[in-house]
Amino acid sequence: MASRLNSIDALRSPLVDKILQLTGGWNDPCQTVFSSVSSGSQVESTATDVISSLKKTDAFGRFGVPVDLLEAFKALSVWCPDGSFTSDVTDVLRDVSTSLDANALLRFGSLVGILSLKFDPSDPKREFIEMNVLARDILGSGIGR
Repeated sequence: MASRLNSIDALRSPLVDKILQLTGGWNDPCQTVFSSVSSGSQVESTATDVISSLKKTDAFGRFGVPVDLLEAFKALSVWCPDGSFTSDVTDVLRDVSTSLDANALLRFGSLVGILSLKFDPSDPKREFIEMNVLARDILGSGIGR
C-alpha cells in the first residue's frame, strides 16, 4: 500500500489511515482501489465506492467464505469481540455446529484475511483473535448475502 501511495504522491496524506479504516487492510479492496486511481485526490472517493459496492454484492464470496462456513463466521462477528481467546471461539462455534473443526476455521479465516491470530504475550500457549473491520461489518450486519 505504501509504495502505491508513494507513486501517486499520497503517502504523506491522511489517506493511509482512512484506507485502513475502510478496508481493515484487506488486500482485495485495497488492490481494487489502487488499480483504478491515478492521483491521491481520487483514493478516498474510490475507496468509499468500493466498500459500498462490497456491501451490496456477494461480499462473502469475495472474502472467499464457503457457504458451509458462513454461519460460523457470522457467529464470530457477533459473539467474539477482538481479543477473544480461541478457547472462547471454540465454545461459540460448538453452538453453531458440532461437526465444525474450530481450529481449521480459525486457520482458514487467518489465511484469507478475515481473522488475525495472535499469541497472548502473557501465555504463548494461548492465542486470541481479531477480525478484519470490514469483514466484521459485513458479516455482522448480514449484508452482502
